[in-house]
Amino acid sequence: MMNLLKKLAACGLSLTMILSLAACGGTDDTSSGESGGEPVKYLIGISQYGQHGSLDNCREGFLQGLEQAGLVEGTDFEVDYQNANFDDNQATQIGQMFSAEDADLMVGIATNSAIACFNAAEDKDIPVIFTAITDPVGAHLDAGNITGTSDALPVEGQLQLIRALQPDADTIGIVYTTSEANSVYS
Repeated sequence: MMNLLKKLAACGLSLTMILSLAACGGTDDTSSGESGGEPVKYLIGISQYGQHGSLDNCREGFLQGLEQAGLVEGTDFEVDYQNANFDDNQATQIGQMFSAEDADLMVGIATNSAIACFNAAEDKDIPVIFTAITDPVGAHLDAGNITGTSDALPVEGQLQLIRALQPDADTIGIVYTTSEANSVYS
């Protein structure tokens, strides 16, 4: 089930990326000022909030989706990958850096990185894609030049499955972190 969700997320992000790049590119597929008609190479800034297996999977799935869509890193796009090491100030600096280098697209992996990218891109109308966010509406990432995927857990469905598998269970417990907004939301 989890692999299917990862594949669906990668495909959805790929489609979103392709549409975003198409919107950025216009109709001319050559760089202006180049007499040889060099193809446009897009700059994609990827901001990952920290090193973590699930966040790494999001980044790798996004890049795999681009590859499956026929886009080639180094030919069609360049990636500027930055890791904020779970530091909000660093996430903000990364978003500002992507904006300063006029990235064609920003990808924010996890809520804090996505918010930082969105804030840095807003005045420049740079498209932003987010992933690994449980509550994009609560994070105010539901309007503007931004799209992405949520990793919200289907808690009701999980409880129904538990009830179906364990109909005699008297108590069902769910472990969550009270200090983490996404955990509380779920």
